[in-house]
Amino acid sequence: MNIYEIAKKAGVSPTTVSRVINDREGVGEDTRKKILQLIEVNNFQPRISSNNLDNIAFFYKSYPNSFISPYIVRLLNGVNNIVQDFGYNCLLVPLDRVPKFKDEFAMYCRKKKIAAGIFANLSFTDDYIQAFENIIPIVIIGSEMKNSGIVSILSDNENGAYNATTHLLDNGHQEI
Repeated sequence: MNIYEIAKKAGVSPTTVSRVINDREGVGEDTRKKILQLIEVNNFQPRISSNNLDNIAFFYKSYPNSFISPYIVRLLNGVNNIVQDFGYNCLLVPLDRVPKFKDEFAMYCRKKKIAAGIFANLSFTDDYIQAFENIIPIVIIGSEMKNSGIVSILSDNENGAYNATTHLLDNGHQEI
């Protein structure tokens, strides 16, 4: 399947399909939806050379003062250092700006040249991310998507809290 075949099936020009793929203006909403549906149904993947995908996105759940957190600042600093060591750019993306539907997310990643994504600060309502796992490689930090193939990096907060409390009690502290 190529852009010309998608255009023919949609009854539009290849330029119109290109505008939809690149999320540009000048295409009616009904036509855009029709083209996106054809792209998904036909599993169409525009040709993009891998060297054009030069961003690793850091998707974060935005909370008030979330970037004041020393944890998030250190996490982002570490991610940025590693990403740049491998020749990529780190792209900060608030999760509320991310399309929630698979085909729209795929177009978003192509447009932003996103090669992979790291998701942080997720909540249980962010399970729609599971639909994205075949679009780009994804890693989740601090939470887990059960029943998915997405890699998660978790810390054992409960055991850490237990050990910290035990240490304080063992050292005679009464009020914790």
